[in-house]
Amino acid sequence: MARRSFDMTMILTLLVGAFLVLDGLAGLTQAQSFLGELGRAIGARGATINMVVAVIELIAGSLLLLSLFVGLGELERFLGVAIFLAWAAIIVLLFIVNNFAPDTLGWWVGLVQYCIILAVIWMVKARRA
Repeated sequence: MARRSFDMTMILTLLVGAFLVLDGLAGLTQAQSFLGELGRAIGARGATINMVVAVIELIAGSLLLLSLFVGLGELERFLGVAIFLAWAAIIVLLFIVNNFAPDTLGWWVGLVQYCIILAVIWMVKARRA
């Protein structure tokens, strides 16, 4: 009897897609999410930038979830790279531009959490390419 290997890529894709969809929905409903932090990091006073990022997150997360069931071809590879670069830019905005305080434990914990998500996005992108 053949044994199937456990594929963690599918689970990680599901989790990253769900995170992006849920955070995008939170941003659209203007609930507390990292979108508010992002808006403050780039100096946005209005909700316009938050809404744009929320819509992009919602679309990216939806496409990631859809890619689990339907082949998206070249769009799938582009999507992984785009999400990775966007998340890296968010890390720079939140932790370097907005709140550069490496002398506090909270700053390091937050940076590590966001970098873990970045590493998972990289791993999913590399496995699915």
